Amino acid sequence: MIQFYRERLARFEEARVAQERLSIRLGWLRVGVFLAGFGLYVAADVVGGAVRRGLGAGVVVALVLFLLLVVRHRRVRDRERRLAALVRVNEEAVARLKRDWDALPPAVPEDTDPDHSYAYDLDVFGEASLLRLLTTVTLPPGVKTLRSWLLSAASPPEIRERQEAVAELAPRVDFRQTLEARGRLGDPPPPASVHSFLSWAEGDPWLPKRPWLRVAAWILPLLTGVLVALQVTGLVAGPWWLLSMIVALAVGGGFRREVHPLMDAAGSGQEGFKRYAAVLSLFLETEVRSPVLEGLKDAVRSGTAGPEREFRRLGRTTAWAEVRHSTMAHYSLQALLVWDVHVLAGLEKWKGRWGRHVRRWMEALGELEALAALGALKADHPEWVFPSLVEGGEPGLEALDLGHPLLPAERCVGNDVVAGPPGSFVFLTGSNMSGKSTLLRAVGLNAVLAQAGGPVCARRMKMTALDVQTSMRATDSLARGVSQYMAELQRIRQVVEAARKSSALYLLDEPLQGTNEAERRVAVQTILGHLLDAGAVGMVATHDLRLDHSERLAPAAHAVHFEGTVRNEKEGPMLSFDYRLKPGRATSTNALALLKAVGLGPGEEEA
Repeated sequence: MIQFYRERLARFEEARVAQERLSIRLGWLRVGVFLAGFGLYVAADVVGGAVRRGLGAGVVVALVLFLLLVVRHRRVRDRERRLAALVRVNEEAVARLKRDWDALPPAVPEDTDPDHSYAYDLDVFGEASLLRLLTTVTLPPGVKTLRSWLLSAASPPEIRERQEAVAELAPRVDFRQTLEARGRLGDPPPPASVHSFLSWAEGDPWLPKRPWLRVAAWILPLLTGVLVALQVTGLVAGPWWLLSMIVALAVGGGFRREVHPLMDAAGSGQEGFKRYAAVLSLFLETEVRSPVLEGLKDAVRSGTAGPEREFRRLGRTTAWAEVRHSTMAHYSLQALLVWDVHVLAGLEKWKGRWGRHVRRWMEALGELEALAALGALKADHPEWVFPSLVEGGEPGLEALDLGHPLLPAERCVGNDVVAGPPGSFVFLTGSNMSGKSTLLRAVGLNAVLAQAGGPVCARRMKMTALDVQTSMRATDSLARGVSQYMAELQRIRQVVEAARKSSALYLLDEPLQGTNEAERRVAVQTILGHLLDAGAVGMVATHDLRLDHSERLAPAAHAVHFEGTVRNEKEGPMLSFDYRLKPGRATSTNALALLKAVGLGPGEEEA
């Protein structure tokens, strides 16, 4: 796939360079035509007779040609910008496959609840994260939707519907990349303006509650015209039309503080929404088959002309509203036509027809982008599979050749994993750096991907609906006055409480490190007893090889381990790991070997 994207990148870059060169030529040609037209104009001003008329005709031809070149040049530059966006899209596709996080767009700032059941532990957000791997999402509605899918599991029927849509979008590289490129052209509207626009679009209209104002807005301009005509024909001696214009100014200006904020709200998000609408128009032009995509298309079709054309119509009306920022023009139009009332009437006419559709258009765009991102993930990793979601039966998860989704292919080692049935747990041991934490995160991230509707990094996987719960990175909090041990206890309490409420998949990494070994073992055994009683399934990674030595845990523990090999080289002890899961408990440790490897072994002096 890397070579595939590099070939596309080279093709788009070649086309972009060609457009850039054409743009430069058109720019110089525009300058030449302008200078030629100016020269003809100066010459026509000097000479006379037939020659002057001929030169004047040449000026007209030069002006027309100049305007045509301006239009052509603008189109070429637009195409150059689109091609540059496609180049960037394919550069990022290569970076995603190589897991080159520095070459991807900056991570989205997160405001996720730090007590979320798994987001922090599993790297759902952050620099090297699942959301950043799905970086084809470019617009705020898509980011919002994808975040919600990664933070909360869908129901099995909904997951299967998403899988069908993702499978349909995966091979449509041109559509997905064009969608992504269009999303990158221009800055998204600020959240405040989006909120303001939606509030206006979905709010009650202002004018219908004041019908007399609409009547006055039609009668006063008509009266002004009649009075002007009467004065011109001599039937009226004085400029009585000034009085009607003053009344019009008073009527329009009297509601300025109420009308202008409505115009501001209508125009605040219009430009950004027009960009969203352009992306949705691409979707409307695409044939789809899956029920989810058909449903999204029906939502986008809620306007007869489509979102893009409807927002162009709104743009024309908001452009008329911008006259209020030009004092002279605004007062003149207010006096003649009661301008603001007519403009607001046009805005509210648009709102009455399409305002209630705008939020659904945004939601459809968000779902489309999220599905396309999961489709890109499937296309980038054709060996990944869609998991089978089992309804009913005992909670559990089984996977063949399951790997960590955030690791590059050359470093990703797959393992067979079985979590369940209830009444059992995976007892994972191994030396330092052998891969225990990585395996826990691999299981958790794949479960999150599965329940978002995406593919998983495995050769085969099936699972029931599971509430993923983790305790892997508990830290102390000075602000909250909580020690690391207490923070971890609170987190584990949330895991146990969640397991009592629903089918849970728990992943515990070296639980309760902040206390002595004897008390820690008893505490962890007690916690595991609660989880077993709740019917949860899960995995516990630990260095405590005797953790399962109790009547309650011994029959429930399914022991597996990772191994590391220490080799004595000239440079000192060298560690190597195969990251392959093996049955039984670990039989060796490497803490002292690691100490010696960094020059701090027993009897060693500082160099």
